[in-house]
Amino acid sequence: MKQARFGAVLAAVAVLVGAVGLPVHAAGAADEVLLSRNKPVTASSSGGCCPAKNAVDGNTGTRWASGAGKDPQWIAVDLGAPAQVTRVRLQWDTSCATAYQLQTSTDQTTWTTVFSTTAGKGGAEDHPGLTGAGRYVRVLGTKRCRADSSHGYSLKEFEVYGMSDGDPTPPGDNPYGDPNLVSMFDGTSLDGWTPHKAGGWTVQNGAIHGTGTAGRGWIHYNQQVGTFRWIFQVRQVTGNHAPTVLIWGTTDPIRDALSAIQFQPPNGGHWDYRPGHNNGGGSLFKQLPHTKIDVHVWSQCEIVANQTTGVARMACCPIEAGAATCKAVEVLDFKDPTAGRVGPLAIQIHNSGIQDEYRGLYLESPVVTAPDEFITT
Repeated sequence: MKQARFGAVLAAVAVLVGAVGLPVHAAGAADEVLLSRNKPVTASSSGGCCPAKNAVDGNTGTRWASGAGKDPQWIAVDLGAPAQVTRVRLQWDTSCATAYQLQTSTDQTTWTTVFSTTAGKGGAEDHPGLTGAGRYVRVLGTKRCRADSSHGYSLKEFEVYGMSDGDPTPPGDNPYGDPNLVSMFDGTSLDGWTPHKAGGWTVQNGAIHGTGTAGRGWIHYNQQVGTFRWIFQVRQVTGNHAPTVLIWGTTDPIRDALSAIQFQPPNGGHWDYRPGHNNGGGSLFKQLPHTKIDVHVWSQCEIVANQTTGVARMACCPIEAGAATCKAVEVLDFKDPTAGRVGPLAIQIHNSGIQDEYRGLYLESPVVTAPDEFITT
């Protein structure tokens, strides 16, 4: 008798739930949870009004907007730990995608497509029944609903559902004892990097090698970042200018030196290429006293940057033959609260004829342990 009454109660609850429009989950779906809310987000570009973080804030009154008039564009969320991805729900603004892919990744370099369409309708698009795995999930838009040059992509909400595999397990080994560092270069190919011009960059000696044949230019890492830790090794083979790297720049539009802040490893020279600046930076930079390092020997440098405060710092040291790392000293500080932005990390050849090499490149972003502290000093 009790079982009969219990069954009747369950039936009544089911009717009530259906009547008020609440979701009824199938058996086995109870473990599926929203994984993306307020998690770190990066994007290929963002409009000034609408940063990427707006897409995971749970508020349909805010949105992420990409740069206008350019395909493809993407937005990616870091779930904080490996997960089984079972569902993605997108709430588009008017600027939606007719063609896009949903992708997962363990390292933000290699992406696996778990859903693809060329018939996107905009509005709320729900994709249940996915079988993806990874810590990172990306929406890659390849064709815009509004194809004119004044519009891009715009998402009100980007929701990822599934089951977390547990504690964060960042990928990749590195010699610095930081499990959150991810390799940016495999030593054999330039996959994941975009050069300014064909022939300007190659892989040589197990390093990213600037050939010096394509004039002044750059090669940038495809994952754009705001707050980050970047560690690399550098040497100059031939040249008449210190090696140079670029941070907090832009690829949309592409201007000279990506409109970026230039650091000159390993000794701390600098330049400010932002529109309206294009100068040495004055009091924004502070070059710290240290024993000068020969640019023609391999050096290790670490740059830490905090997008919120506009502070970026660099520490470097020469690497002894056969050593994996060295103890760095701080050589350069930069501070401008208006400078921090999500943008590319780039290696620059400053003048034609310069041949610089970079190897052992590692990145920690967007979740950065102690973003204002070095781990190599």
